[in-house]
Amino acid sequence: MIQDKLQLDPFKDTFNEMCRSISIEKLEVELGTNNIENAAAYVEKNKVPKIVIEESMLLLLEKVSKGDFYVYSSYVSFFFAHELIHVKYEDPRKNKNRTRLAALAWFVVIHSTLLGIPILLGRLMTNPVLTFLYLIVMIIILLFTNIVTDKRYWEQIAELRADKLGLALSGLSKEMYVDLWEIQLDRLKKDKKTSDMIDSKNIFYRYVKRNIGDFSHPSWECRVNNIMSGSDWGIKDYIVHAIRIRGWKFQRRGWNGI
Repeated sequence: MIQDKLQLDPFKDTFNEMCRSISIEKLEVELGTNNIENAAAYVEKNKVPKIVIEESMLLLLEKVSKGDFYVYSSYVSFFFAHELIHVKYEDPRKNKNRTRLAALAWFVVIHSTLLGIPILLGRLMTNPVLTFLYLIVMIIILLFTNIVTDKRYWEQIAELRADKLGLALSGLSKEMYVDLWEIQLDRLKKDKKTSDMIDSKNIFYRYVKRNIGDFSHPSWECRVNNIMSGSDWGIKDYIVHAIRIRGWKFQRRGWNGI
């Protein structure tokens, strides 16, 4: 399963066990040589899925682990588990399909609501409960149509799900997760620095930087809060993140909360 690379050899048994535990039978794991601190999953129809772990990322994790192999192996296992969840749910291939299905479902909801106006109008005038419920549905449609029908929402959902399920699969503690991103890699401060830089620019620049482009990952603050919420992944997480994005937009923080 794993290519014969010295840096990945110590993790073969761990990687294989994680694959077995979530019923992934075929998988290629490669060591990347690009100068980026990253790992990625590749899933294509009728092809064996592949996870690429960049050598530069392993070197970074080794550095922040400060010679502690247990900490280093825990970090590497989490990154692998995160990508393995992407493979399990076929996120690289299916996010577009999820967006299309959401758009279709939303289309049905909107048109069913609009077509029902003449039928319900008489009852709405005399039934305050129905009137209230109808207004709630209309408000939900107005607030969330452009969120749940956007591919960026589903990409962010995939990242949050991979974080939460990957954490459980790898056995990494929540405290180690927070320590990695907040202290060792300083990602929260980097997000804050980016946000302050965007805020210092004109309104057109702020809008473009926060709303136009690839926002497949939410802010690190969001990802840490997702992990620290303590609950298992479920329907609630989809609802909470849609509300979260709407909140970011009200606050003019765009698509990823930065």
